[in-house]
Amino acid sequence: MRIIYHRLVRRMIKAEQRFSSISSIQENSSREDNWARIESLINHTWQIWCLFSRQLIMTSALGGATRNGICVPPCVTPSDWTRVSYIANCAASGNPAKFGKTNSLLRKEPTWGNVDKLVDIINGLNTANKQALLSALSIAARSSDHMQIIRNCTAHLCGETFSLVRDIRPYYNVHILRHPCDAVFWVDPNNGLHAFISWLDDMRQAADAATS
Repeated sequence: MRIIYHRLVRRMIKAEQRFSSISSIQENSSREDNWARIESLINHTWQIWCLFSRQLIMTSALGGATRNGICVPPCVTPSDWTRVSYIANCAASGNPAKFGKTNSLLRKEPTWGNVDKLVDIINGLNTANKQALLSALSIAARSSDHMQIIRNCTAHLCGETFSLVRDIRPYYNVHILRHPCDAVFWVDPNNGLHAFISWLDDMRQAADAATS
């Protein structure tokens, strides 16, 4: 778990640097160019979080060790990623897993970054470190949910997805909302940080706790 944790941290640092760069050139760029840059950043960061979450679950289910050297024994038979993938997909969709079945199609896997789905997956797999994972991932539950809402709205912009963005405004000090990308500059009243930076912090804290 040491490798996947430090990989996430490095990528999150780069995402934070990109956000700072975008913030610094806002006044010298068109509104549309800024939205395009932010949309790319949000989508990239969401994929980083999803990849980490998948690797965390796979390592926990197939067996490994935490950063502190605690052994996590495998919990699936056969001990193969395709079996983990199948059980995860069943758990996320609310269907019982059948004995011995596997899935090797990545497109059929669940949305790994969604913490609500991760809770179902972890319970479905019943990993040896289940309680530690559930406790750790709860740290990032709200932030990952909000990032996913913004990311989905930029990818599928319509009245329905934009309404979901409006619904999360009470959690922040909101300056403006002309486009879903404006949400990254809202301020989290709990820490005074821009929403995007606050999301990153929560995800890093969750990853730290989940892999320790």
